[in-house]
Order: sequence, then C-alpha cells, then structure tokens
Amino acid sequence: MVKGAILRGIRAIPIDIEVGLGPGSGIKIVGLPRDTVREVDDRLRHALPAAGCRWPQQAVTINLAPAGSQKREAGLDLPLALSILEATEQIKSQLRDPVRDLSVSVPDGTRSRQSR
Repeated sequence: MVKGAILRGIRAIPIDIEVGLGPGSGIKIVGLPRDTVREVDDRLRHALPAAGCRWPQQAVTINLAPAGSQKREAGLDLPLALSILEATEQIKSQLRDPVRDLSVSVPDGTRSRQSR
C-alpha cells in the first residue's frame, strides 16, 4: 500500500492507495467519479512509459481510502503511479509514502538520493 494525500484548504488528508491486478485490461478506481478515472487513466498511461516504465497488461483495480473523502485532483497521480509500479514489481516496496519520503527512486528500485 502506498500513501498519498488530498488537500482541503491548507489541510492534507491522508489517502491509502491499494492496487489489485487481475485478468483483463483497463483501470477501475474505486472512490473516483467515472470522468475523473478516464482523465487519470489517460495521464498515467502516457506518464509511465514516458518515464521508462511499463503499463500493466492486466486489469488494474485501485482502492482509495477513506471512502468518504472527495478525491478529484491530479495531486494523486504520483502516488497512484507509484502504487501501480509497486504492484507490478517495477519498484521495490521501500517507497511507501511519497508524501513523506523525499528519496528519489529509479525504475530498478534503488535510491539515488536520500534526505534526512
């Protein structure tokens, strides 16, 4: 699981992101409106290959929790991408919280810089 956050005013609301892979193709994001899912799908399908990563060949189901929070912003694109990369084993699970982890991770899973 990867953690992200959405902004409400000046407050950051933590969001847990869980990804499941299964037979088929396409992306389903539980907790986002259908139009927003299409936009996220378009952005991620272009961003991952542009960064040298593979888009999964399986169906991707993403759960965003807590369910009651309204999530309509592009600010979740990075943690969503990291969740997909982690689920497809393109990065190691050491990068769990992109909101707090300021390390830069490269596609082979190593860390190229670490802040303390």
